[in-house]
Amino acid sequence: VDRMLKVETRMKDICEPGEKIRIKVKVNRRERVDLAVSVYDQSLLGIAADKSVKARNFYFADERVFAEGDMNLLSQRLAGLTVEGVMKKVAAYIKEQPNNAETMMLKHLEQVVRSRYLREHNVATLLNFLDIPTQSLSHGGYWYVQLKHGDGVSNRLVDVIRTVHSSRRLAFRHCDDLLVMGVVDTRTLRLVGGYYPYGQYGWRNGRQFYNSRGRARGDAHWSVGGNAFQSLSGQSFISHMPTAGPPTFIEPDATGGSVMVRRDFSDSAFWNGAVRTDENGEAVVEFKLPDSLTNWRVVVTAVSRDMHVGQTSGSFRTYKPIMVWPMIPRSYTTGDKVRVFARVHNRTDEPRKITVSLKVDNGKVHGRKTATVRVKPKDSGTVYWTFEPGKAGFTQLLMTATCDAGSDASLKRLPVVPPCSVWQTVAVSGFCRGEVAFDVPADALKQDAKLHVTFVPTMAADMLDSLGYLVDYPYGCIEQTMSRFLPAIKVAGILRMLDVRDPALEKKLPKCVEAGIKRLIGHQKRDGGWGWHGKSATHEMMTPYALYGLVEAEKAGYEIGNDKVIDAGMNRLRRFIVNMGEKQAADRIYCMYVFGHRNQMPENWWAFIKQMREKNKLSDYALALALEMAVRDERKDLAKNLAAALRKRAMKSGTDVYWTTAGFSRWGNVRHEITAAALKALVAYDVDDELIPGVLSYFARTKQGKRWNSTKSTAMVLFAMCDYLAARKNAGDADATVAFRINNDSHKIDLTDGATRTLAFPVANLRQGRNVLRFTTASKMSMFRLVFRYRKAGTDVDAFDGGVKVRRSFYLLDRNGNRGREIKPGDSIPRGSYMLCTVTGIRGNNANMDYFFVESPKPSNCEIVPADDKRFKRYGSSRHVLREDKTTVVVHHHEARTNTVVDHCIFYAELAGEYTVPPAYIELMYKPDVRGHSGTFRFKVTDNGDQG
Repeated sequence: VDRMLKVETRMKDICEPGEKIRIKVKVNRRERVDLAVSVYDQSLLGIAADKSVKARNFYFADERVFAEGDMNLLSQRLAGLTVEGVMKKVAAYIKEQPNNAETMMLKHLEQVVRSRYLREHNVATLLNFLDIPTQSLSHGGYWYVQLKHGDGVSNRLVDVIRTVHSSRRLAFRHCDDLLVMGVVDTRTLRLVGGYYPYGQYGWRNGRQFYNSRGRARGDAHWSVGGNAFQSLSGQSFISHMPTAGPPTFIEPDATGGSVMVRRDFSDSAFWNGAVRTDENGEAVVEFKLPDSLTNWRVVVTAVSRDMHVGQTSGSFRTYKPIMVWPMIPRSYTTGDKVRVFARVHNRTDEPRKITVSLKVDNGKVHGRKTATVRVKPKDSGTVYWTFEPGKAGFTQLLMTATCDAGSDASLKRLPVVPPCSVWQTVAVSGFCRGEVAFDVPADALKQDAKLHVTFVPTMAADMLDSLGYLVDYPYGCIEQTMSRFLPAIKVAGILRMLDVRDPALEKKLPKCVEAGIKRLIGHQKRDGGWGWHGKSATHEMMTPYALYGLVEAEKAGYEIGNDKVIDAGMNRLRRFIVNMGEKQAADRIYCMYVFGHRNQMPENWWAFIKQMREKNKLSDYALALALEMAVRDERKDLAKNLAAALRKRAMKSGTDVYWTTAGFSRWGNVRHEITAAALKALVAYDVDDELIPGVLSYFARTKQGKRWNSTKSTAMVLFAMCDYLAARKNAGDADATVAFRINNDSHKIDLTDGATRTLAFPVANLRQGRNVLRFTTASKMSMFRLVFRYRKAGTDVDAFDGGVKVRRSFYLLDRNGNRGREIKPGDSIPRGSYMLCTVTGIRGNNANMDYFFVESPKPSNCEIVPADDKRFKRYGSSRHVLREDKTTVVVHHHEARTNTVVDHCIFYAELAGEYTVPPAYIELMYKPDVRGHSGTFRFKVTDNGDQG
């Protein structure tokens, strides 16, 4: 008690939105105290958790850090104590207390230790004996830890616990230093007394809970409970983007007065962790409130230099006598007609006639835009409009309520997505020489079509576009994280060396690298390896790939933050290498390649490489890796032999040079990646090798827009080009004027400033079938990329089969999950319905799909039902490693090799209207030309209770 501070806060109970507010803080001691002051929307406390994805397991390393910290505390307490030392104490205890109730259990423990196999509850018994109370998660004893044995061998107790902890965590009850460790969904409680004493939080069975259920607060309108998604949400449907600049005043339709528009709906009003009281223990903070009409929670945490601590919480609310709360979707689709509405609140003591209006930008309102509603005292009314969004991009909706007692206005800016977000693409690329043909499909010119040609003066400038594509790639398995993170490290350094600048990309790169490091650390398995996703098993090829990125980041001078991460990964890699033989020669050499970046390779590993080379059992990829390793280790004779073999394997087609075999057990023969590995090896051995220009020609010709076949292929090609440019130490000839013809139209472009140019050309001059791009003048290092994109206009888009046939169906479900009728195109369903969306994909020619994703777009009027809702468990999807519930789409990521996939998701229809659902889409991540999508789907949602 003597170390607790009493903290008090004083503020106004009711404030206006956007008002500047003062909060006075006082502690009960006349000393300087540091304060952390937080003011946030109390609605956040009532949001039911979305358990469809445990985000911590995919994006954060905090859990690992906390667990490691707890283990370190335990290590300090146990110091050098061994199992053998504890057992001596046990023997002495048994001798002194032969009749104690604990004696029989301890005698059994002696027998177990002599057998050298300790089960989980045995370890718990050891710790309980040492007055470190534990609660084991599993008492079944289905796993064990084997003790070391031999003369003079001791087993440190902390090492045994670490082994146990990495297999299945122990839960520690409150003891000296450890508060809680390793509860299910582990979370360390670093709170005074091990609980949260303020507000309405509590802890039950190691889990945080909130006592309030079913409260709607302010603009948020969250209906809290097991089925929070069932209720209409209002202004905090999404984190809206406030428009920059001072408050905007508008002229409402019905009055001559002005109304200040509320547009900033931030969830956090204020946070400052550097507030300090004066010598009297007092402090004041001032800040401007956001525009939300809600209850605000104030939390102040105090700590003094002498470690006196305290915390308090309070609340106030923002309020207006007349309030308008928009009820609108998170996003719209072009072609929708949505029955949006506003709740109009009269908080005065008199009945009011309130004029309510809707103004929109990029869209139109069908019917009347202004209505008058009579609202009783302390009551609310509803006004409906039918809103049709405009073209793809963003729309703004301004709802205004005015009367003689006051006014209110709320502005929302929301995305509008096209009804078909899947473009069809025809792309060709290469060096600016000779001519190249491209085909335009028969009906593409009648549709929304675009022709762009990008001219790149040098390879370095070309790398910028590809790096930007990787950095902005929307999904996030380990491979895709690495494919952003790895080139970001290397390309940034090369571009600095060549003085090639892109300020926008340079601003993104540090965050990309930092996020990549954190995510890779967070995804590391307990055995030191990595899988494809957070839930995947450790993968013998993903482990070295992820580890490679961390090693390269370390070489580039980035702070990893945890030295044990790379060490644990290297140990896991060593185990892979030791257990692999001739059948996994390519896998083994890939693991050796990464291992050798940080460690000295044993001679018997080099002997394996030589043996495989003599038996001619190395793939092209393995030859390239071995060559680069031999150069790095200065084994000149071996390098010469490997280089000769690699050159002999090269395939040639016109001016192109490439290689074709990888030989990996779980990765296919991806030609771009194999050729990228060969380029790196040849550059390391001899940067003037005669095959290298042909390799560069192959990469230039096969590039599709800003990428090659996949994120990983793109990353590997960029990485190889970085090595080439670093070795050449020049960006090529940037003095370039390009003259060319598209069919019969002549054009010229100046690239002498070294900047990349993208030009748009009219599609009217194209013709169905064969078109020709012909170059008459260009420098030999200039490159081009031609992209012709087209898609159908309107809301009726047919299915597309690009190697995968995609079929989508919708069914009605009742609240218990029972399936009813199929919803046909154009059908009507009642508001409040549950819709089962089933997407089926079938690869043609009985071929298999592996490493692919399935996108199921969400109707704009619907909310996504979490995947763990028990009522709908029967509608599980095909085996997948990750489901992402995004704002406008549900994405399933699949690894398994299969010919057919069936994915399900449930939507809850919240608003009436007419809706268009964009096509469901499937794409193979390593073969993006193999893809397909369903057609669009239109349906209606009716609400007989709405008042027009």
